[in-house]
Amino acid sequence: ITIKHIVRMNGDIAILIAQFFFAAGALFLKKLAQATNPFLANAVVALLGTIAMIPLFLYFSKEIKISSHELLWAILVSVLSLVIGGALNTYGLSKIPLSHAALLVLAYPFFATLLAVLFLGEAITTKFAVGSFFIGVGYLVLTVL
Repeated sequence: ITIKHIVRMNGDIAILIAQFFFAAGALFLKKLAQATNPFLANAVVALLGTIAMIPLFLYFSKEIKISSHELLWAILVSVLSLVIGGALNTYGLSKIPLSHAALLVLAYPFFATLLAVLFLGEAITTKFAVGSFFIGVGYLVLTVL
């Protein structure tokens, strides 16, 4: 095991733990979205999340050196992920069971990889293609059969 492997494992572990928190958040978001307008629920969650991030922003603000190009990326992330993606996700959660919604999240690797290939020049590996195939089959088995 090299340092590169350890750093990658730390990244993998961080993302895996984040997935747990996303799942826990989805549970409460579903409850909220069913109790009120899902688009309003998404806006309230985004606003409260922004307020909660202010201490981290202030703590790390000395390190912020964002160019106008990087600011554009941040705006795109905000609009695509938080506004559009968050709103559609919250709306979807208000309409379908969480267990079904959780399966649809499995489309994320497909879309992320497709976009990474198209815009970042990343390559699709054989392992990814085989894994994607099994995710797709698993989704069909769990939802259609």
